[in-house]
Amino acid sequence: MGSTVPNDFADVFARNLGEVGERLEETLPRMLRSIRRHLQMDVAFIAEFVHGQRVFRRVDVERGVNPTIPLPQVGKGHALETTYCQRIADGRCPELIPDAAEEPALAGLEKTTAELHIGAYIGVPLRLSDGHVYGTMCCYNFVPDHSLSKRDLGIMRVLAEAVSDVIEHDIQSRRRQRRLRNDVAAALQGEGMTMVYQPIVDLNTTAPVGFEALSRFSVRSEMDTEGWFENAARIGRDVELELHAVQRALAQFTALPDDSYLAVNVSADCLISGGLNRILGNGGLDRLVLEITERSPIRHYDELSEALDDFRRRGARLAVDDAGAGYASFRHILVLQPDLIKLDKSLVRDIDKDPSRRELASALIQFADKTGSQLIAEGVETEQELTALRRMGVHLAQGYFLGSPRPMAA
Repeated sequence: MGSTVPNDFADVFARNLGEVGERLEETLPRMLRSIRRHLQMDVAFIAEFVHGQRVFRRVDVERGVNPTIPLPQVGKGHALETTYCQRIADGRCPELIPDAAEEPALAGLEKTTAELHIGAYIGVPLRLSDGHVYGTMCCYNFVPDHSLSKRDLGIMRVLAEAVSDVIEHDIQSRRRQRRLRNDVAAALQGEGMTMVYQPIVDLNTTAPVGFEALSRFSVRSEMDTEGWFENAARIGRDVELELHAVQRALAQFTALPDDSYLAVNVSADCLISGGLNRILGNGGLDRLVLEITERSPIRHYDELSEALDDFRRRGARLAVDDAGAGYASFRHILVLQPDLIKLDKSLVRDIDKDPSRRELASALIQFADKTGSQLIAEGVETEQELTALRRMGVHLAQGYFLGSPRPMAA
């Protein structure tokens, strides 16, 4: 082997060190191919130790290898005691073997050597951060190679650390995925999810005109509501969780005062999915408000508008949440022409003290008046904020000062 690391190997190695979070099936094959090419070996593999077996997880082979020579097969297992891997991992065999036929530490493994046509071999354990040996990363030639050096072994060890990091990240990711799947499954069962309702108050009469349904979770209660939906999205079950929340909210619909409406939070993906049609049926929806959330970006407004048309024809109204919090909400307002515009709580907070907040809120109030929309101030928490909003001409508001979210029975 040469005294310097080839540029192609160095580039891939450096790049892969920064890609620990990338998908396992994309990262490891490149890393394995890089070390095999650098060492000029015929075969490279990553193996896992599972229940007394050495199981091949990734294999890279030089093109043009004699097709009559048996090669490692991904997913195939062998008893650990019949492998080089076990002896390398427990220190009974050197990691660098220029000529397998001359290595005394391989006594008793002659059958393995002959079956795989191993000439030269180099392998290192893959250790996780807790010291556990995941398996090994190995390369071998069909003929002896006395040019293999300690430097080659050193490079192999360094790359094995990066490979171990990728594998450990994947193991942890899979554990998180399992936990998320279990959590969401629990939330969809029994009382895993409950609903609370926050009043939306007419500031002229101080009576509630509507109630926003909000999800609460008994599983892993330390996680906030948006965290739940974000985690559900990571496993592709966010729409299912949203639809379940709407169903739970509608179950209490008849308990609402007859002159009030129910507001439910739905993302663009949920609306486009068609699942809401099945839940809402074919009846009138004149006491329902659909609040568009930011849980999923709106990529195709035409598709969303089409999905909304049927609900609006049947009497449902549309609200855009978080107005003033960012560009997306303004675009939603312009394109979707909502019936209700909800002034974000970040603008309401300390509006009695901050002239800039009052100016922006005033602009939105005027916009709502001129476009025929109603404006609702969210997050009202003090009497001073409420007084300032009244003076500015806001007629609808919600927040803890006006009423906290509570179960319908309360």
